[in-house]
Amino acid sequence: MLTIQQLKKTYTAEQVTLVLLARLYFNTITRKEVVDFITETTVNWPLLYKITRAHGLRSFVHVIIKQHAITAAPQFEGRLQKSYNKIRHQNLTMAIAAAKIISDLKERGIVIIPYKGPFFAHSYYGDIALRESTDLDFLVAPNDVDEIENYFISNNYSAKTTVPKAYLKYYTQHFKDIVYRTPGNRDAFSVEMHWRLMEKFSGDYPAYDFFLPHLQPNAIGGLKVNKLSPTYDLIAVISNHFVKDMSTKFKYMVDVACLIHKEGVLIDKRILYKTATRYGFKKRLQTGLALTENLLGVKIDNEPGEITDVTALLPVPLAFPLHLQRLYINEPKFIKRSLQLQDNNRNKLKFISKIVRYAFLPTYEDINQQGAKPKHLLLLSIARPFRLFHSMIKPKKL
Repeated sequence: MLTIQQLKKTYTAEQVTLVLLARLYFNTITRKEVVDFITETTVNWPLLYKITRAHGLRSFVHVIIKQHAITAAPQFEGRLQKSYNKIRHQNLTMAIAAAKIISDLKERGIVIIPYKGPFFAHSYYGDIALRESTDLDFLVAPNDVDEIENYFISNNYSAKTTVPKAYLKYYTQHFKDIVYRTPGNRDAFSVEMHWRLMEKFSGDYPAYDFFLPHLQPNAIGGLKVNKLSPTYDLIAVISNHFVKDMSTKFKYMVDVACLIHKEGVLIDKRILYKTATRYGFKKRLQTGLALTENLLGVKIDNEPGEITDVTALLPVPLAFPLHLQRLYINEPKFIKRSLQLQDNNRNKLKFISKIVRYAFLPTYEDINQQGAKPKHLLLLSIARPFRLFHSMIKPKKL
């Protein structure tokens, strides 16, 4: 784990403060060390709030400050308290909705797999309110997508990311999810149904059948659902945190650290590393784990990792604004980081070839905007690169 002096070489006072507060949760630093740093340093509290919000850690930091009696600016504490109350209410609402969706679809003979979200918070953070969630994520079988969509429509969910039924076969073959929004306005949120954990250009990854046998009972109060065992929950969550998003938020290290801290002895490291090697994300896994260890002092085993010098990796996970605002094929920074974190040159070539291929694949936006029939997919494929290029060069909205 990096010392405070080492952290100061890369990070601002606000970023170091956020790291030290997070370390308190894992008992990898003393309260005195944190208090001394805050006392001896000029902390811009409004900026710290913005960084904490950008990295999705407001309720997490709020609880740490309260539990350890850390003195902060009153306005900072007040904003965190307000955020905590809102997040707690939202997560409880989402947990109830998730349990209902799981139960309703089970009655239709459909088993869906929850990951991340309120059940992750309850299992590994110990408090459903400590982890910010903006949507619900489920892993589903591709063959069930049509029936799941019918369920959403019949229950008055509104479509966010989907295509007309005539395109669904094409869409499930080439893309990763449909997204619907719950009924109502005030407490509405998105529900994402993934048959693939990431777009194909982000890499290969285990799918629904890999995870299905590893569901186990879980409950939040009276809400009973099946969720993944720790090893497979970790493999599912790192698909987003380390593989797709490539360790670009400090929250991702905190999530993984919470899981390891709580259930480390139950994690089958052999399966984890074997899966990473087989699917070509070993370097991204090692990068994420090295950052988790060096920033938070939490590691998956006592053996030294293959990445021993994290100096070049440090700026990204605590960047403000975030290092990657969008993770898509027309974003140069996304392409650059993806190439840097490929396991080998062969995977770099595969990544480039997939990007080129995706440049010709009509997305749900292309399909819905053009309103063409399935037989006109070829025309949409021809127009797709031009639309993609236009989106790169058009002025960004302020």
